[in-house]
Amino acid sequence: EEEKQKQAQQQINCLSELTLAESDSFFTVLKRLCFYWRRIALEKIRVILTLLFMSMLNLTTRITCFTRQRTPSSSSSFNTSVSSSSIRTLE
Repeated sequence: EEEKQKQAQQQINCLSELTLAESDSFFTVLKRLCFYWRRIALEKIRVILTLLFMSMLNLTTRITCFTRQRTPSSSSSFNTSVSSSSIRTLE
């Protein structure tokens, strides 16, 4: 029984070596394709991450500018109303 298992294992080994030798060019082509697809995928991911970062930066800048515009205008309008009311009291 052990001899049968050894023979079967040897046949499997011979077949796998044969198929590897025969389809070496196929594996080479497949490896190259995987390499190129991986590079393309990484490039796409890099572009998407860059776009996300830029849009987040743009949004943060807009929020900051909007907040800065609202804060001084409200305080300046408050100052204007205070000064106009003080002028009216003086009259």
